[in-house]
Amino acid sequence: MITPCQKMCFIDPGTNSCSGCNRTIDEVREWMTYTNEKRLLIMERLGYGKRDCWEERMRRYDHG
Repeated sequence: MITPCQKMCFIDPGTNSCSGCNRTIDEVREWMTYTNEKRLLIMERLGYGKRDCWEERMRRYDHG
């Protein structure tokens, strides 16, 4: 399963999003229930696929 998780989780109380992957707290909590299409839409919103820098190289794929 594709995920933007960087294993550096910290929910910013001001934005209610993770400082590691920028997903909202709801997206983090519900990620496992989303379809691959919904995950890819969120990843696109976060800018993955458009980057060729450190963040893109660090994107991780889970197999579980």
